[in-house]
Formats: sequence, structure tokens, C-alpha cells
Amino acid sequence: KSLGVQVTLCFEQLYTEVDGDSASCAELLAMLSSLARVPINQGFGITGSINQKGDVQSVGGLNQKVEGFFRTCQARRLKRGQGVILPRSNVVDLMLAPEIVAAVEAGKFEIHAVDHVFEALAIITGRDAAEVMAKVRDSLDGFARMRDSED
Repeated sequence: KSLGVQVTLCFEQLYTEVDGDSASCAELLAMLSSLARVPINQGFGITGSINQKGDVQSVGGLNQKVEGFFRTCQARRLKRGQGVILPRSNVVDLMLAPEIVAAVEAGKFEIHAVDHVFEALAIITGRDAAEVMAKVRDSLDGFARMRDSED
């Protein structure tokens, strides 16, 4: 069954170190969370652009983004279950401060590298991505039923 739904996310394509479409993965996850009515873990920062197939792609300014989020967590009393989700293709670019490396090794800060948005969805919701996507489909089916009942 088809359902005409339009969701618009707009990204400015600046391509400097910390600008551009590197929030697209996070914005898609927020939209899926809302549709599924499944909360996301607010203890994670996320960066990564995505393509039409859901592949998470490299971003610029990765070290600054990770360190900035770590400092924010630290200022708010760093606790377990906080960390970042980033493109696996960017792992080779990581050059983090020794303090962050020590926090990761001590299990106080997490770094998750992902290839696909569904991997990030599972991490950020703590649920299987297929389960969350089934809830998204249920929500969209509900919209279709509302549309059909109006006809």
C-alpha cells in the first residue's frame, strides 16, 4: 500500500571542517525515533552523513566533534553510558587526547563506529533496529488507516 508522506530535512553543503551534512544521520534517527515512539539515549553524540541506502559516510572535523562532546559530558559529570557514534570510515582519522583515550579504556566513555544507520539506531535506542523499524511501519500504517477513514 502506498502512503504519500513527505518529511523534509535540509542540509547546507558547506564542506568546511565542522559544517555540512554531518548531522543527517542524527536527524534521520530522531525522525525514526519519533515515528516509532521509541526514545533515544541522550547520552550519545552522533555524527555522520548518510546516503540514500542508509550508509553512514565520513565527515570532517571528527576529532573536534568527539572532543567537544566529551568535554560537554565531562562538564556534566561524565558517567557510564555516554559516548559518540561515528562513521566507521572515519576511525582512521581519530587522534584523540590522552584523557579521552583513558576514559574509553576505563569504560567511562564509549566510541561506536558504524557503517549503516540501522547499526546506529540499535545503539541509540538500545533495541534491535528491525523492532524499531516495525514500529515505524506500524505508525505509517496508522497514518494510512486515518487517510482511508477520511475517504
